Amino acid sequence: MNAPLAERDHFWPQGGLLGASYRVMYPLVAIWAIVGVSLWQWLDGPWNSLQYPVLWHVHEMLFGIGGAALAGYLPTACSSWTGRPPVSGWKVLVLVLLWVAARLSIAWGSDYLAMALAPLMLWWIAALLIWEGRAGKNDVRPVFVLFTLVAGVVSLIYVAGMRGVTGFAHPAGAAFLFLGLLTAVGGKMTPAFLQRAAEREGKTGKKEPAWVDYANLIALGTAGVIWGTTGDALSGVGLVVLAVIYTLRMASWSLSYAFKDALLAMLVLGFAWIPIGFAMWGAVLVLLMDLDTAGVFHALIMGSMSGLIMAVSARSSAIRTDGGLKIRRGVFLAFSLIWVSVWLRVFGYFPQSAMLWCFGWAIFLIAFLPALRGQVPRPVFS
Repeated sequence: MNAPLAERDHFWPQGGLLGASYRVMYPLVAIWAIVGVSLWQWLDGPWNSLQYPVLWHVHEMLFGIGGAALAGYLPTACSSWTGRPPVSGWKVLVLVLLWVAARLSIAWGSDYLAMALAPLMLWWIAALLIWEGRAGKNDVRPVFVLFTLVAGVVSLIYVAGMRGVTGFAHPAGAAFLFLGLLTAVGGKMTPAFLQRAAEREGKTGKKEPAWVDYANLIALGTAGVIWGTTGDALSGVGLVVLAVIYTLRMASWSLSYAFKDALLAMLVLGFAWIPIGFAMWGAVLVLLMDLDTAGVFHALIMGSMSGLIMAVSARSSAIRTDGGLKIRRGVFLAFSLIWVSVWLRVFGYFPQSAMLWCFGWAIFLIAFLPALRGQVPRPVFS
C-alpha cells in the first residue's frame, strides 16, 4: 500500500519555512535557476559590463545555484551524522541573507563589497557543520567542512577575476571542484538507495566498497591536474579515461531498480551526465569533433549539477508512504525538461534550451511548495 503515513511516521519537532535549510534554500535554487538564466539569456545588465561577463554567468550557475543547493543539503543532512535536529531558525535565516546579499553585490555592488560577500555563505555552512558536530554525538564529516572553506576562497577568486581585480579564472577550475562534490555525494547516495531498493524486494543489492569512491575522486583530481597542465590532446585522453571510469562504476550498481522508481531514476540520470559530459569533452579535444566546447561544458556541469540537485531535493519534498517515498506530481516532468534542455544547449539551440530550463525549474518550484508546510520529516532524504 502507498497510503500516506501519519502518526507512525517520524518528524523533527520544528516546522515552518525555517524549520530546516532545505525548505528555503531549494526554492531559492529554482528561483535563481530561472532568474539567473533569464538575465543572462535575454536581458542586459551590469554583469555585461564586467571585465569578464562570462565569469558572472559561470559563477552564478556554480556558486549561486550550487551554493544554494549545498546550503539546503548539508545543514539538513548533518542531522544523520550528529543525531541532532537539522539546523533551523536564525541560523537558516543567516544562510538566506548571506546568499541573497552575495547575489546582489556580485551583480550590482562595488568590487570589494562583492569580493567580501562572495565567500561568506559558504563559510557560514562550514561554521554550522563544526558547530553541529561539536554539539552532537559525532563529528561532522571534515571533508564537507574543507570543501565549503575552499569553495568560499574559489568563489572570491572568481568574483575578483570577473571584475578585473585579478587575472581571468578559467571556468573549468571551479567545475572540477563541484564535480568532486557531486561525485562524493551522488556517488554514495545513488548506489546506497539502489541497494536499499533491492533489499526491499528481498534481494541482495550490490554494495559498493568504500575504496571505490576514493579511487574515483583521485581519478577526477588527476584528470583535473592533467587538464590544467598539458595540451588539449593529452587532456582529452585523460577526460575520456575518466568517463570510462565513471561508466564502469555505474555499471556495477543495481541499475535495474531505477526503472521502478522515478526518484531513483532521477539520481541515476543526473549522475550519468558526468561520464557523458567527460566523454564528449574528451572527444572534442582528441578528435576535434564539430561540437561547441562551451556546449559540451554545459552538458557536463548543467546536466550533472542540475540533475543531481533536482534529484536530491525531490527526495526532501516527496510524500512519505508505507511503500517508501513517492515522488510529487510534476517533478519528473520538470526533471525531463531540464534533461532535454541540456541536449539543446549542447547542439547550439540557446533560446529553446533556456526556455525549457526555466519551464522545468518553474514546474519543480510549484511541485515543491507543499513540502514547506508542517513538521520536518525524519529523515529528510530517505
